[in-house]
Amino acid sequence: MNQDYPLDVTYAQGQPSGRAGLKQQAVDFVVNERLGFEPSGIGEHCYVQIRKTGANTAWVAENMARYLNIKAFDVNYAGRKDRHAVTTQWLSCHVPGKLMPDFSNMTLAGVEILETRRHDKKLRRGSHAGNEFEIRLRNIQADTEDIERRLTRIADQGFPNYFGEQRFGRGGSNLLAADSLFAGEPVKHQLRDLCLSAVRSYMFNADLSQQLSAGELDDISVPEHCWTASVEVGRGAESGGRTRSTGQANQRGWLYGLARKENSALKSLETRFPHWCEGLRKLDLKAQQRDLWVRPAAFNWRFEGPDLLLSFGLPVGSFATSLIREVVNYGEQ
Repeated sequence: MNQDYPLDVTYAQGQPSGRAGLKQQAVDFVVNERLGFEPSGIGEHCYVQIRKTGANTAWVAENMARYLNIKAFDVNYAGRKDRHAVTTQWLSCHVPGKLMPDFSNMTLAGVEILETRRHDKKLRRGSHAGNEFEIRLRNIQADTEDIERRLTRIADQGFPNYFGEQRFGRGGSNLLAADSLFAGEPVKHQLRDLCLSAVRSYMFNADLSQQLSAGELDDISVPEHCWTASVEVGRGAESGGRTRSTGQANQRGWLYGLARKENSALKSLETRFPHWCEGLRKLDLKAQQRDLWVRPAAFNWRFEGPDLLLSFGLPVGSFATSLIREVVNYGEQ
């Protein structure tokens, strides 16, 4: 953790005393992407569903583009999935024509192709409905009653929708890179969007943490995530697909940027983070909103010897580690 940008945020139930191991093996963290729609079967885009183990999504996309002899930007995906995990997700490849590309000779370490379908639109970031998780927390060292109490409250009331620490890079490296970017120093092109996303995420977390600490969210009520709800797809790096239960609204916070009307929340961020806010305004980024709280779908758990097994679904943009931190202190491999 970088001392300039501490990543600690307020807990909804107080910091847990128990400990457990997370991602000790790839199979301990299983993620299955839910598109929220069916590829039509026709169109210029080939949708490829993959299962990957120990592989980076961007790396898979680059190699798939190379195999198909197309530009890297012609391979798209709805979101990056954890590397140290077993994950399934879809990628879209722009390959016009009636014949489906033959992937039988494409060999990528840790990558298996499950299905291919045609569709008339490419995948965009955040355009999926969400993700399903199956997680094993190893060697639980905690009071079982405390664990059960925490899990039950999350099932009933949800948890703070913090961005996970992985968004900020190791030791907050993405935040430090953003400082360099805003100071006019050269930053690698592929790191630029990560920097901008990291500072907006950090400010969102800080604001949510402050509200939680002040008791402003004690009575917040959130519907369970619904896979069949409508998905609103906005524009921009942070917009994503917003899955909403019909007729029920969630309290939302701000990802800093330019807004049509001034509001106190954005002004407060400008006071707390003037350098970042000035840099984002100069880049003409638009303000967007994000749910402050999220409630997992189909949340189940059981103890298996010294381990705790969790399964649940989360909407796009929500982090499983933000749920887990409310249950135990965890250490990744």
